[in-house]
Amino acid sequence: MATEQKNVRMKGLRSGGAVVGRVACLLVMVGVLTASSGCAYLQDRGGDALDMMDIGLTVSDHLRPDFALYQDYMNVLPHGWAHVDGRYLGVFHREVGSMELRYRAWGVIVTGSTQLQVGEFDPFDWHQAWVKDMEALQAAGEPLPTEAPRYNQGVIRMAMYDNIPPLESFMSCERIIHLGWIGIYMSLHPVEIADFIIGWTTIDIVGDDMAGKTVSVTEPPPAAPE
Repeated sequence: MATEQKNVRMKGLRSGGAVVGRVACLLVMVGVLTASSGCAYLQDRGGDALDMMDIGLTVSDHLRPDFALYQDYMNVLPHGWAHVDGRYLGVFHREVGSMELRYRAWGVIVTGSTQLQVGEFDPFDWHQAWVKDMEALQAAGEPLPTEAPRYNQGVIRMAMYDNIPPLESFMSCERIIHLGWIGIYMSLHPVEIADFIIGWTTIDIVGDDMAGKTVSVTEPPPAAPE
């Protein structure tokens, strides 16, 4: 009886993994095909498709083994620990391919901390940083950070300190399992799923579509070439 139950559980895990794999492949296909089209409307739908989920393999690029068993729900319930350096192979923030990875995180439900950087850090990307803070640094002539900042998580820690993660991460549920030199990372973005569905009506609830955006008439025109 116990053997039969174990076999059922194993079949369930394999089926779940297969479903996740098919969903990821579908997202990539839809995103790449539409984003590469010449139509701005379809490019926006492709971008929205890639925004719905980040999923990829994590691979350590050194002899020292890394470890991560960590998950978080909208920065409110972080639990686990993660320390991984290496490469990320998959989909992340509309990028597809192999990217540099740095992940530091810990959490005990009501308190925690996280630092995640996949690819090059863009201080003006709202997924990675508070853009207003970066603009303030720029206006003051201060140097901009070159790597993703470390942010506080958990209801108690966020209430005690101001350094909370960017707004986008409050709309995400992420998890990572990394044992030794290889693992898997996945982050689901419910608001981006809604943005993808509603976006077909041309309503952009997140404000990340390029179609329909116009140059402000208050901005001076670019200087004519000499």
